[in-house]
Amino acid sequence: MFIYETTENGYQMAIPTEFGNYKATAVLNRGSTCIVLLAQNSINYKTYAVKAISKEYIQIAGIEHRIKNEIKILNSISHPNIIHIEEVLELDGLYLIVMEYCPNGDLYQILGDPNQYAKMDKFKIVQDILNALHHLHSNGIAHGDIKAENIVFDENYNAKLTDFGYSKTSFVAGDNEKVGSIYYVSPEMLHHGIYDTMKADTWAFGILLCLLFSGQFPFQILNDGNDGEFLISQISNGYTFLPKELNPIIKCIIRKCISNRAENRPSIEQLINFFKEWKCENKNNLIDMFKSVSLENFFVRKY
Repeated sequence: MFIYETTENGYQMAIPTEFGNYKATAVLNRGSTCIVLLAQNSINYKTYAVKAISKEYIQIAGIEHRIKNEIKILNSISHPNIIHIEEVLELDGLYLIVMEYCPNGDLYQILGDPNQYAKMDKFKIVQDILNALHHLHSNGIAHGDIKAENIVFDENYNAKLTDFGYSKTSFVAGDNEKVGSIYYVSPEMLHHGIYDTMKADTWAFGILLCLLFSGQFPFQILNDGNDGEFLISQISNGYTFLPKELNPIIKCIIRKCISNRAENRPSIEQLINFFKEWKCENKNNLIDMFKSVSLENFFVRKY
């Protein structure tokens, strides 16, 4: 028996309902290059998410290297805030990446649900994401596609970073390859040349921080079909617009992260140390404590 589904890019796939020790029970998501299934292991009875990818499609699209890169990186790292890969199966015409299942959806979905958004612990999410990025950067890996859709939540609402198709090592030459999601792309990624991908991660984290604390991107949105060019123009020229309702300290951190000059952005380690230094038992008082902080002095410290 097969599951017949179509990806967001219109590619039709036929996926067996049973493969290895797994039986697919539902379709979780349809991505641009894959179909994500819910499957149960017949030996340990655990539930997993399975990313089904067509070998033919990724060869036609010229992205086979991205898939192999994602598999290689996920097999080489282990961290509580990074999605765990169980195994990779190869069938005729398919890659099946078996991963831990995170039942509480992704950050993009939560941001779209006012009830869930009001309840979520934003500082816990920040801490989880920073811990994941610090582990990657400490191992010479930049994620390359940080966005709300790539932050998923397990049964205890621990945030986990997923989707490593665009991950790279520290410095790379810009080329004509697509570079992640446009709303999170840093200025230097739009200009072909050498750029620091870890500083690009910091930019994307700053965009995510704005979205997390305000529900908005720090750009003007036209909603008239010309957003793409207008957005690229704003990013390239360093034009950002932070919502007025943002706390001034959070706003200052975001501005540091999305500095147009990559060398002026804090490292992920500096951001972690900032949040650690001013953490208190009562999280409701955290913002009040920030008011005594000189961010200008803090981020020039050496750790």
